[in-house]
Amino acid sequence: MEARINQEATPTDAGILWTATYVLMGLRYPPEFAARLLQGVRAMEESATYQAILAKGRAAGLQEGRTEGALETARTILLHLGGKRFGPPNASTQAAIDAITSPEKLEQLTERILDVESWSELLAAA
Repeated sequence: MEARINQEATPTDAGILWTATYVLMGLRYPPEFAARLLQGVRAMEESATYQAILAKGRAAGLQEGRTEGALETARTILLHLGGKRFGPPNASTQAAIDAITSPEKLEQLTERILDVESWSELLAAA
């Protein structure tokens, strides 16, 4: 297969063909098998298609990391300030806070800390 692609395709097209082969193999075979079978195929990594797939994955990973970081920061601040005002949260309060997946919602709860008298009152609005 490699000889035929190298003989009949331009380097750019070869990269696209190898990328397509790798992606399509992933629909049927485990990643380790596909990687072992295509080991040494450099044209695939130089392909614009392959690079676009990597760039898309990087961008998605960065966005996910930013969101997770914002959630972690907002939870930390909420728990710290709430702990100073109401004492440490019990297990159900902690679970409720951990279940919130919106940094904005956590920030809204943090802003309400001075307006309520307990964790349960704070989370009643959640």
